Amino acid sequence: VALRVLRRDPLGLGVLESSRNWEPAPFKWQASALAQCCLFLDAEMQYSSKDIQSLRELLRGGPLASVVAPRKLANPDAIRDFWLASYAVRRRPQPALWMEQPVARLFVGDDEHLRAKHEATLREAYARLLEAGLMPEAAFRLLDQDHDGVVHAGDLRASRALGLGLPEELLLHL
Repeated sequence: VALRVLRRDPLGLGVLESSRNWEPAPFKWQASALAQCCLFLDAEMQYSSKDIQSLRELLRGGPLASVVAPRKLANPDAIRDFWLASYAVRRRPQPALWMEQPVARLFVGDDEHLRAKHEATLREAYARLLEAGLMPEAAFRLLDQDHDGVVHAGDLRASRALGLGLPEELLLHL
């Protein structure tokens, strides 16, 4: 048995005290998920993009919800209403403009969320290309290996050979 404490940097659960033979579970994602949910219950407003994405999945029913019970996903409006109720009972003062804080990204519908995710991916790709010294038009010509006017997944894989500096995760998003 262990007495755990919420840690903010890095986000997780620290051990305050434990029994003699206690060992931590091998599933660190569970501790991280629990810490994110605790911050949500506390009406926290500041989250990283990665934390927003995983918290969105957790609050919408968990990683397997779309497979197990696709019609029972939590509605973004219901999630917002729950958060606002937690926010209303906080004792410490909070900024009034929560709609401009990262937490507001949890309360958007699927279409808007997907659009924002695509825009963020394109912004990052654009910034990476500029860092590599390429304008988007020149990068497109380099990537379009078969010169058909369309960049396909195979063309993106070739970007590593061209030295564009696009990380694998970004290529998967593109």
